[in-house]
Amino acid sequence: MTIIGQQFVAVGGGAQDIQTIKGEGLSDGGVDALLAWNGSSYDEYLYYSESDDINGDGTAAWGDLNWEAIQEPIAVGTGMWVNTQGAATITFSGEVGDVTSVAFSAGMNLITQTLPQDIDIQDVVAEGLSDGGVDAILVWNGSSYDEYLYYSESDDINGNGTAAWGDLNWEAVTATLPAGYGFWLNAQGSGTLTFPTLN
Repeated sequence: MTIIGQQFVAVGGGAQDIQTIKGEGLSDGGVDALLAWNGSSYDEYLYYSESDDINGDGTAAWGDLNWEAIQEPIAVGTGMWVNTQGAATITFSGEVGDVTSVAFSAGMNLITQTLPQDIDIQDVVAEGLSDGGVDAILVWNGSSYDEYLYYSESDDINGNGTAAWGDLNWEAVTATLPAGYGFWLNAQGSGTLTFPTLN
């Protein structure tokens, strides 16, 4: 299980379709899957290889439990688990769009940054998160979660009146959100995360 993220829009704008996500090294027969959290459960997209031929044209496709291909948009900023039987590569395609913000709701949100390059966590601007380090970004490191707590301007952990991501000791952290990976945001309320634009 690895958390990955959709960071591209369709050429010309708009959400990419699930079928534009390509897999290499994935298993036949719908045993490998993408799992996108929708706020209360997972939307599951099963991988079917060329030899499974669920499209009838000899191409691989994402489908459902009935071995039928799915046509569904995957918006930029969507995080998802990929569950594979072995080592695999997932490739996203499209173009870098002008979307820089991802909306979140109260509770757990599986999202990704909107820029397909590594970014500094301190460059992530939050609107709607609580004071006092109760809301957090959780990044899966392969065996556990690295937790980055949100501290508002009034918490002032930097000493300069700005908001910051920090640790349990109310100290700002140095951390990178890597390109291509998703993360959880645990929030008490709704709002938006805004990410840097392309340099």
